[in-house]
Amino acid sequence: MRKLATLIAFLVLCSTSLFGQLTPYEYGKRWYVSLQGGPVFFNSDYSDIFSKRGKFLTPTTLNCALTVGYNVSEGHEVRLMASYGRRISICPDYQDDFTVYDSNGNAPLYTYSFSAAQLFVDHVLNYNALAEYNIPLCPKTYAGLGAACSFDFTDPGQPEVWLYPVNIVPAFHFGMLLEYNFPSGLGVYSDVGLAFFFDRYNGMDVINFPLDMEVGIQFGVVYHFPRAKF
Repeated sequence: MRKLATLIAFLVLCSTSLFGQLTPYEYGKRWYVSLQGGPVFFNSDYSDIFSKRGKFLTPTTLNCALTVGYNVSEGHEVRLMASYGRRISICPDYQDDFTVYDSNGNAPLYTYSFSAAQLFVDHVLNYNALAEYNIPLCPKTYAGLGAACSFDFTDPGQPEVWLYPVNIVPAFHFGMLLEYNFPSGLGVYSDVGLAFFFDRYNGMDVINFPLDMEVGIQFGVVYHFPRAKF
């Protein structure tokens, strides 16, 4: 009987210790800041030309983002994300009597690049907290509205196309985060997201579909500041 009582006491002590280790992952009422970066694939009106020429990954470039957020409660966050990167797009391959074709009979690729700055306000759901699991590995989803500015366009070399030099357009995005946090408040995460931008994000008027699209797979680090004591 004494051994059983000792075993029960040991299990209670272990469970108490485990609970103490889990409490650092409760982030309600805490601010955080994160920095992330990774490849982004840009898709616009004529991006199918890349795939037709066997250059599907050409419009893939690097992007970086800085985020400041606040955990309104254990399961809900709001954040402000600012990002920047270069994008690669393409003009239609018009063919006329002056077009110089390659050995395969293809017209030139009229590619160009531009700078893209984005700002989003997001609502983030923390599924561990919603299920009342305070553990290090945490899946999250986010959705938000914002705006993007495209500028610093290079010349595509296509005389029949004129690009708007500076464009500010509405945007929205959504995605999923998989975050691992350490007791110190520091964490690492991956971000898989999809963003849509109204034309003229790529510098051209609407041709077919009124939205340009980006798909990103990025990785980052996050730090959750200690909860304020009043």
